[in-house]
Amino acid sequence: MALQSVVDELIVTVDGSCAGRRTGIGIVIRVVEEGQITSEISSRAGYGTNNTAEYKAVIEACRHVQEDFSYKRLTIFTDSQLVFRQLSGEYQVKNKELKLLHKKAIAAMKSARAFLRWHPREDGDGPVADKLANRAIGEKRGTRH
Repeated sequence: MALQSVVDELIVTVDGSCAGRRTGIGIVIRVVEEGQITSEISSRAGYGTNNTAEYKAVIEACRHVQEDFSYKRLTIFTDSQLVFRQLSGEYQVKNKELKLLHKKAIAAMKSARAFLRWHPREDGDGPVADKLANRAIGEKRGTRH
């Protein structure tokens, strides 16, 4: 996707899923001024846990918006209370694998100038991100729309 003109605000909703040890991520990007979903991303995220998939979704969302958009404000919504609380500093990260992903997510969010918020899965674009994350588990290659 070509870099678009500067938009005031992007709303990105992320979700991770896990079946067995296969993980997938779903990302929904919405340009607030347009009021419509601009991009949907469904991608395999390797192997791990649901928590690793949730972290990878945040990291990938930051990467995608920086590649594809020029924006003034970026808000990322997650339904993972653990990831939200760890990234906001409310919870410590004790798991070794999550510590590495936590560090990458903090760096990605800083680079993207992202503000992270928690919301229930049913709110906003949560159901769409959830569907994309679950679809990704069965796919060998990610899709971008």
